Amino acid sequence: GSSVPDNTVLSPMACADHSGAHHLSPRRGNMPQPSQMLTLLQFFVGVPLIFLVEALAEVPVVVMMHFFWQWLSHRFVSKHRTAALVKTTKQHKQNKFYMYGHGYTLEGKQDVLYPFLLSIPWIMTFIHGGAYFLLVVVVKKLLIGRFEPGPVQGDWDVFRRWLLERLTTTATYTHFMDLWVNTEVLACWYRLLGARIEPRV
Repeated sequence: GSSVPDNTVLSPMACADHSGAHHLSPRRGNMPQPSQMLTLLQFFVGVPLIFLVEALAEVPVVVMMHFFWQWLSHRFVSKHRTAALVKTTKQHKQNKFYMYGHGYTLEGKQDVLYPFLLSIPWIMTFIHGGAYFLLVVVVKKLLIGRFEPGPVQGDWDVFRRWLLERLTTTATYTHFMDLWVNTEVLACWYRLLGARIEPRV
């Protein structure tokens, strides 16, 4: 039975009781259609760049997992090798494609596999998340640039805001930034993105 003032609408999950309508929002007119240039920028520049950032963020993960596996193999497998396997290993070392971990026993596999599996969540959280964040910083500084106060002007300005929103709303970015909530580290990350934050905030 409540009335809603002109040029306003009820927000999602809003209510209207005997005291009146709550959580009103201004009515928006018909949203303008994006220009053809903006669509081309999003499709041919924005989308490939987003995929590129996601792909490049995986490179440190693969490298870290490779070297960690090699280190575990070299560290733990040797104590489980039999004399026959040691002899075989010496022959394999003459091959430049030799990798530690060839021909080790079940005990050696367990010593390598279990620590490696335990390391995957840490690598994905810190290495992958950190690499993705740094790539976003690079894109922000080199392509997007600094935002100036005032109304949005032109397709390029709209595209820059659209691209930054897409890069900073992914699950990887959100999960990495959530790790530093309630710490001063979070303010440092935002400063890298260009935010002006006072010390000790």
